[in-house]
Amino acid sequence: MYDKVGRLTGAEYVYAEEQTNDEVVRPRSFLSKDKIATAVPAELREQLRDAALRADLDDMLAVVDRIQTRAPEIANELRSRLQSFDYQSVLALLESEVAVS
Repeated sequence: MYDKVGRLTGAEYVYAEEQTNDEVVRPRSFLSKDKIATAVPAELREQLRDAALRADLDDMLAVVDRIQTRAPEIANELRSRLQSFDYQSVLALLESEVAVS
């Protein structure tokens, strides 16, 4: 499709080189269930969990904004995960803690 568009419009495309899985370096997360349980009040953890179960990004980010004042590093990591739509990892950090409470 790009070839046809290029021929018709004269557009030229620059393609990025593919990365192999070995080249992709993912930063190691410092978050743990214990760290979140210690730094974030149970009420906020429960609100974040409920919003994540509803997949309500606006509500999740609103809760993360409230966490920001108490634990900025945790809030930044949670925000990054949520903006990448990685709700599962956020839920995994909250699930067992909420079940214990």
